[in-house]
Amino acid sequence: MFTRLNARKIVAGLIATIVIGGHVVLIGGAGAATLKIDFTAGGSSGTLQAGYQEFSHDVDGGAMVTKPLTSELGIGGTVDVSISGNTHWRSYGEADGMFASQSDLLRDGPLCNGPCTMTLGLENLASGTYEITTYHHTTFFGPNEKILDLFDIALTDSVLTDSIVVAGIEESDNASSSLSTATFQFTVSGGSPVEIDLLRTVNTEGMHITLAAVNIQRVGFLIPEPSSIVLLMIGLISFLSLSQRRPRRRPA
Repeated sequence: MFTRLNARKIVAGLIATIVIGGHVVLIGGAGAATLKIDFTAGGSSGTLQAGYQEFSHDVDGGAMVTKPLTSELGIGGTVDVSISGNTHWRSYGEADGMFASQSDLLRDGPLCNGPCTMTLGLENLASGTYEITTYHHTTFFGPNEKILDLFDIALTDSVLTDSIVVAGIEESDNASSSLSTATFQFTVSGGSPVEIDLLRTVNTEGMHITLAAVNIQRVGFLIPEPSSIVLLMIGLISFLSLSQRRPRRRPA
């Protein structure tokens, strides 16, 4: 018994192609590999959030700190992750209320309490397009205090240079109605480095920019263009799809 493959559904459901920076990007079917990082202040907060890898540091100052983390997303199985430009690392009180279950994730990490540029660096990622979510929450401030000065995120990758990808982010705290996160995509070509800058030029109340955690997943593969094999495959699948849609002639 044979199963007929619906080539049209294959094209629609598994493969979408776009061109980014002179490369063919295959969207979909990229796999479920993720890199989840919990930034901690020297492990002083206690338990690591379940499902996350630890990036631990406890020395104040903005000197770059780089650690290799194990991940299927990395070339050779590791990704070099760095933090710089922050003012200090801290572990504060527990997250409570609706944030209690994420307390180990949200209560500590690198932060900046003045006008600054805090940078997350990623190197040694395999070529592809990625989606990242960054977490920005503080447990230090009380219910009646607000984070007054917003900050932006600028991206440098294999396509963009110092481009604002998220603007006007407000830090959440334990009294907030929702968790403050930012989600955007970046592109890596041939292991090219990625720089993600948290930018705040004004800090009137000495409030914090925090980077409690990040989640990274690959959402597309990057193939150098021109890729004759890929184009041939797409053409073949399209031809099969059209062939299946043609009505058959009935014998006279």
